[in-house]
Amino acid sequence: NLVDRTNPMLASDLAIAAVLVESAARSAAWNIRINLPLLRDKGVAKQTRTETARTSNAIRALTESVESRCASDS
Repeated sequence: NLVDRTNPMLASDLAIAAVLVESAARSAAWNIRINLPLLRDKGVAKQTRTETARTSNAIRALTESVESRCASDS
């Protein structure tokens, strides 16, 4: 929603912010995946793995959407 409400001169800043959010999310996902084997409850580990993948995919899609919309406005 910010793409439509922001000064067009800020499109690159908005796109970069989205990329940085995705980078932070990917970093967090790596930490989660690496530590999942330490969980004793394998059901919780599986659920966490699934939720992490779902969230990562959603963030990736949002980032791509923001980048695309910022690029089309330039």
